[in-house]
Amino acid sequence: MQPTTLNKIASLFLVGGLVIIGIALLVLQHAGPISVPQGVRDLASTGGDGLFAVIGALLLLPVTALAGAVCESLTDSTVRRLIKFMMREKVLIQFFCQSKVYGSHGFWKARFSEVTQETIWLRNLPDFGNDHGLAVAILYCKDREPAITWAESHYATYILVSNFAFLALAAQIYLLVAGFRGWFEWPGIGWASLAVVTVLYSTLGLALDRYLYTYQVAMRQATVLLLMDPVAPEGLGPANEGADLGGGSRAPRRRSRK
Repeated sequence: MQPTTLNKIASLFLVGGLVIIGIALLVLQHAGPISVPQGVRDLASTGGDGLFAVIGALLLLPVTALAGAVCESLTDSTVRRLIKFMMREKVLIQFFCQSKVYGSHGFWKARFSEVTQETIWLRNLPDFGNDHGLAVAILYCKDREPAITWAESHYATYILVSNFAFLALAAQIYLLVAGFRGWFEWPGIGWASLAVVTVLYSTLGLALDRYLYTYQVAMRQATVLLLMDPVAPEGLGPANEGADLGGGSRAPRRRSRK
């Protein structure tokens, strides 16, 4: 198993573990005393003291994975859409101190667009305005495993920290609700909110950085590959057509909004 794949799986369990801990704290805070049914007590007396420890160990991994998967789904439909929106707003880029990586991403995006317009075997490719996806596809077509691994390692970090950002956002919403409902005192909520907002700011900034850097690497490596080896990969076009970068041109590529 590749380390990057392991990182994505590990992030699922890490986030799922945090979700389980959070749910347990909420239950302890709001559920009050928990009465154990008589049938459960009889089962414990029959199976011994270690019965529930074994059952809990068997259920821990699948329940943690389920919690992580739910968090992943919610993160993908909320925080990651926010991150892609932030990429289009220079004020937000500056607020999260990501101007440098944003500028590098834009530079390589422009160079990648120029090179793909001049590459013959790409001129008939349907243009959906997705430079990110095309750059990754070129890396796979050219079979550049080191570049793919390098990009995937940063993308795995983006997946993990965006999940953390979602959990911080959910925690902040809970703190606000708890303050208005009178579950906690406001001075304590204020200090807790300060800590949570700090986590939210830092994780959103890091997620934005890793997202931009991942595709910066993909477009940079794809640009260099096309300049060094403009010949179409086997099965994608005649080999002798790709040798001349100047012959033929594609229609102007639309700018990706990602």
